[in-house]
Amino acid sequence: MILSTGQLSASLRVAAVVVPVAVYFLVLGLLNSRRHPQLLRARRDFLLLIAALCPLFVLPVLEWSAGSWAAPAVLAAAAGGAGGCDGSSPRGAFDMALLTGSAGGPGPAAQRVPEPIDLLLPKEIRIHPFTGTRTFDRSGGVKGVDVRIEAIDAFGDATKAFGNFRFALYRYRSTGDHKGRRIATWVESLLEPEKNLLHWDSIARAYKFKLQWYHPIAVGTKVVLTATFSSPFTERKFAERTFLSGQ
Repeated sequence: MILSTGQLSASLRVAAVVVPVAVYFLVLGLLNSRRHPQLLRARRDFLLLIAALCPLFVLPVLEWSAGSWAAPAVLAAAAGGAGGCDGSSPRGAFDMALLTGSAGGPGPAAQRVPEPIDLLLPKEIRIHPFTGTRTFDRSGGVKGVDVRIEAIDAFGDATKAFGNFRFALYRYRSTGDHKGRRIATWVESLLEPEKNLLHWDSIARAYKFKLQWYHPIAVGTKVVLTATFSSPFTERKFAERTFLSGQ
């Protein structure tokens, strides 16, 4: 069956709208399925979604303006506004790098902090030895973990960390990277000063989080806790600790 010109044109318009959105969700899913998932801030994720939806708004305007005296002006405005859609602007390029994974590995900081203040930024994170399971249900099963995590600056001192922490808890296995079945994941944002202060333990000089899950595990189960810190001010940091539940 041969498509008419009108049918072919309609199919191309639908594809131009659907394909960018489909690619957005596909790549976003791939980023979240990594061993160290790529975290995107809500504002950046919103901007990328708007970029994927650009054809939905641009194509009707171009069709409306086609052949009219306003076409050159509309095309110029669309080309100027598309900077965030094709990655030609600095922020658009950074967002697209995050989305496609070209900013893999530790990744560059989105906002450069001037010297010597940058020496006070987190250079590494450490899961504090006080971390362990603390919450029990009535049957004695473990359903939570009390996390203490330190951010260490260039001088080796504890410092504040403004960004997002992603935690994942796995059952221990003796082979490979020792991460077996995943028990639970959590994301805690410390970008807001109020919430940052809420989780700060001034005595231990570390952040504290009480994380819970639904299905209890037996006391004495060996688990692996991983932490990923992402911030617009520094590179991503990783930490890992193995311990027994019930400790």
